[in-house]
Amino acid sequence: MSGSEDLFGCQNASVPNRRTLLAALVTVPILGACSAGPGPAARQLKLDKVWEKVIKTEAGRGVAALEDRVALLGDTVVLAEGAEAEPERFTALDAATGARRWSLSVGSPITAPTVGRVLVGGCGKESLSSFGRMVSNPVLEAADDILPLSYVSESGPNATSGVVGVSLATGAPVWGFAATTERSKSRAVITAVSSEVVIMVVAPGFGPHWPTPEQEVSTIALDARTGEKLWSEPDLVGLAADGESVVAAKGDRRSDARAVWTPRVLDARTGEPRWTGEHELDEPTMIFATAADYTVIWPSRPTMGEYEIVQLSTGRRIDYPELPPPTPMATDSPLLVWDTGVDWWSRGPNGFLTQRLPEGKPEQGRRRPGGLEFEPAIGVGPHLWGSYSSNQSTSDSEVPLIGVVAVDRTGGPRSPSVKGILVGVNDRWLVVAGSAGFETHRITPA
Repeated sequence: MSGSEDLFGCQNASVPNRRTLLAALVTVPILGACSAGPGPAARQLKLDKVWEKVIKTEAGRGVAALEDRVALLGDTVVLAEGAEAEPERFTALDAATGARRWSLSVGSPITAPTVGRVLVGGCGKESLSSFGRMVSNPVLEAADDILPLSYVSESGPNATSGVVGVSLATGAPVWGFAATTERSKSRAVITAVSSEVVIMVVAPGFGPHWPTPEQEVSTIALDARTGEKLWSEPDLVGLAADGESVVAAKGDRRSDARAVWTPRVLDARTGEPRWTGEHELDEPTMIFATAADYTVIWPSRPTMGEYEIVQLSTGRRIDYPELPPPTPMATDSPLLVWDTGVDWWSRGPNGFLTQRLPEGKPEQGRRRPGGLEFEPAIGVGPHLWGSYSSNQSTSDSEVPLIGVVAVDRTGGPRSPSVKGILVGVNDRWLVVAGSAGFETHRITPA
């Protein structure tokens, strides 16, 4: 379904929640040929809640809205506040104290190098699905100390559009880039940020799937530090970035009725292809996860053996067992992580598996509590952060473990659990969203 346009002409379509995608995966039996075990447990962590904040978000979406509107960026927590799909303001808070560092209201004028006086916009991923997430939710990702934000030249459906990079410390504009120079309905939408590049898709509002053949779309890559244009390509939708690599989908407009989109891995600074997939993508969100120089791609109508895991820097495909797609995690030694669960009538063996990249084999973590499943999210040092959830074999004594938690390669908990949704974590801070706001915890060795 195609959504309405907001103040800045951003298309209010929806994209799938990664948690929704995980829920759609089937449970399969554990392989019998796992190695003996993943080694000793990592150190135990202590969590101390230092502050919490109630914020206004989209009505009716509850805690799910906060997952898209709060980001932990180093020692800064950035919020996109507002009760509608279009945020009302961007606010940066000190992670240690919760004190406000700066705030920018959406629609407020700022003056940035190159582009002059423009209005801060809240356009987010301009893609592209029907699972229930608004595309106007912005991508809150920083390149070191610079936070890229979209802009428009004026309110209303016709305007020029581009991106400004603001200081994460002060909110002051550092650079600006004009993606369009003539007034139109096309918008520059930030879809991915890495330490090297800012990736934007320039297109009119479209949804719920890929652009139609009549809608022009292109991707532009900017140097994350300077805002200078590195390359651009038509009929390309940039989807993810990691270091010096970009994951994108290339459109082949074979007829007036539809285009065929296939995944690519590109050099972030030149746009040159490193790998081209063989399978068509039904949705932009078939790029399942990208981290630690690897991406996991979920092609159209896959069988268990058709998920593709690609090393970004080399374009090399990685072998893996015929299981639901894993999550790549940027731990001390990069890993693929799965949890295929347990049968409801059985308390084991559990389905928690890790595989070292690029040459490892699946290893079963035998300390994952019975009756729980682990949803992996973010790797930090030796710890795998994510969430324990229950299944039908969970006992009352194990219920307190349910929530956001750090585990190690054994699958066992290495931190207390916190109720809510994981928003962000690094080696110092944990941010978890709850029903009416979010809370920040300090992480220290236990």
